[in-house]
Amino acid sequence: AYGKWSMRLIQSTSSEYSTPAFDRAKARRPDATGAAANPSPALSSVTTAAHMAVGYDLSDGIVLGGGLIFEWGISPSASKGSSDSSVRTANLTLLTAFIDYYLQPRENGWHLLGGLGVGSLSLSDTTGKVEPTAATAAGIVMGGGYEWPLDSEWALGVLLRITLARAGQDTATHGIGALSVAFTGAWY
Repeated sequence: AYGKWSMRLIQSTSSEYSTPAFDRAKARRPDATGAAANPSPALSSVTTAAHMAVGYDLSDGIVLGGGLIFEWGISPSASKGSSDSSVRTANLTLLTAFIDYYLQPRENGWHLLGGLGVGSLSLSDTTGKVEPTAATAAGIVMGGGYEWPLDSEWALGVLLRITLARAGQDTATHGIGALSVAFTGAWY
């Protein structure tokens, strides 16, 4: 048996919106350097995040499992060029399948994490000009960390994780990149 929970200390996300009409308008209006005069909007936020996982130790040091990843914006904001606006919600939720590989499980707690996930991205703004929206998301998770055993069943650790996701809907696609540092707790 294997269980893991973690809390993030530092997290950031970004989102890039792309629609065919917007891309055509961008192509027609280059600036003096020939670059697009109308940059893509960007969404950024410090987030609170959680990662809950359950897995099975297939062999000594290889854990296969599934989990939930939550990346929820604390104070998201959107910007496009020189204009900014507040965003009410910017939340990414992924259901993941993962493999956690412990490099030398009997000697130290270094491990590498990789996984794939599906889920949703929900967005809404504070002005009410944009309808609340939810987009279907797919993502990849990569990370590495170290765990210090407390006894034969429990360990505390630190994890550096990168989450990359793509969410799409009829009017836009969103690219999300999140880097996090986490404290973890594991039960074996």
